[in-house]
Amino acid sequence: MNRQLSPFGKRSLIVLTVLAFGTYLLFFANLLSSWFALNEEVTTLRAQLAQQQSPLAATLNYDQLTICIPGSGDKHPVPLREIVFVAAHNGQTVFHLTNNRQKFCAYGIDRVERELLAGKGFCRVHRKYLINTPQYRYYTPREAKRKGYPDPGKWGIVVNIEYGYIKISEQGRNRCYPKGRPGEGQCEG
Repeated sequence: MNRQLSPFGKRSLIVLTVLAFGTYLLFFANLLSSWFALNEEVTTLRAQLAQQQSPLAATLNYDQLTICIPGSGDKHPVPLREIVFVAAHNGQTVFHLTNNRQKFCAYGIDRVERELLAGKGFCRVHRKYLINTPQYRYYTPREAKRKGYPDPGKWGIVVNIEYGYIKISEQGRNRCYPKGRPGEGQCEG
């Protein structure tokens, strides 16, 4: 059985097809503009990090400072500037380094914070994370939403160009960024 559409039905079908295609184009244009905005933000952050020498980094002289990560029976000297963040994992600690490298440590994160990283520019932003503060930028929840981050949490996020973002806890925000503004917090570590 072959049914023919009336002229009104044909027009309706054409209008619906055009509307669907227009909606698809708008969605795609919005997706592209979001991607370009995020790409522009990354480029801006990279330029700012290249131009801006952190006062903490200047006092610690990151180019020369190394720490030894105890693990698997031997110690691995690692330059401090290569450590992006430290994460707790199953009672051990994982050091996330630049270029997506990882080193495992048999110590728990509390012991790593207390014995290895105290006074070296690391800050505990969450019970599971220590960040190398000169390599991160803090955004309040409102700023993070404006920048396009999907779920900045209640207390904000810290962002690293290579590793993305980490939600911070209330205690982490109070410890690392007590005034709630980028660059105004003092790390106690």
